[in-house]
Amino acid sequence: MPSLRYRQVGCQMNKMKKSFRSLCAILALFVNVAQAGDLEDAMSAHKQKDYPAALKKFSLSAARGNAEAQNWLGSMYERGEGVARDDETAAKLYQLAAAQGHAAAQNNLGGMYIVGQGLEQDHSKGFKWIKRSALQGNIDAQINLGICYELGQGVEPDPVQAFHWTRRAAEQGDAYAQLAVSEAYREGDGVRQDYVQAYMWITLSDEAGEKRAKVAKEAIGEQMTPELISLATKKAGACKARHFKNCE
Repeated sequence: MPSLRYRQVGCQMNKMKKSFRSLCAILALFVNVAQAGDLEDAMSAHKQKDYPAALKKFSLSAARGNAEAQNWLGSMYERGEGVARDDETAAKLYQLAAAQGHAAAQNNLGGMYIVGQGLEQDHSKGFKWIKRSALQGNIDAQINLGICYELGQGVEPDPVQAFHWTRRAAEQGDAYAQLAVSEAYREGDGVRQDYVQAYMWITLSDEAGEKRAKVAKEAIGEQMTPELISLATKKAGACKARHFKNCE
């Protein structure tokens, strides 16, 4: 059974609205610059695994309503980085950021609803938040949405939609999604069975570093002629050159 991909952090800076023309615009600029600086310092501290410093800086920005900081802070509480693990606090922080439209936080919140972590399990709410994130182009959310459609979590099972959303993630270059798309083509799951497409996508996944792709590639190749393998390999090269778009 596939598992959800969440606990995601990423750069999606919150923008303040300007109100009273010149003076307020200047003040807002200074506030935004200061917040951006605090956030960069916090992310730098986190990268260096100085969790106490990162926690303090993220907390300051989160208290000012910065969605990016709220998402990072939620992740730290969920993982127990520099603070005792607290799933309920993590969920609340994800909710604050998700309500501001932060895509990664929406995915994180959706994942917590799906598994019932930090709040009461609710597949319908989980599906809703994951879909909002996926519609913004979040790769992990697109993969998660495909899983929701595959397993019927918060929605009726729909293999066609499962394939559709997984492919959208694959078209953004995600190696795991490319592996899953290959498998769907191989099995004819949610899409017409096509070994050439299966071999093409598994080749791309393998080149992108997916560890499981090599064995899967060999298994698919055993069911193809050398001519079809050659064709699929050429298609993979052309697909990569087109940044994974229109790869039929």
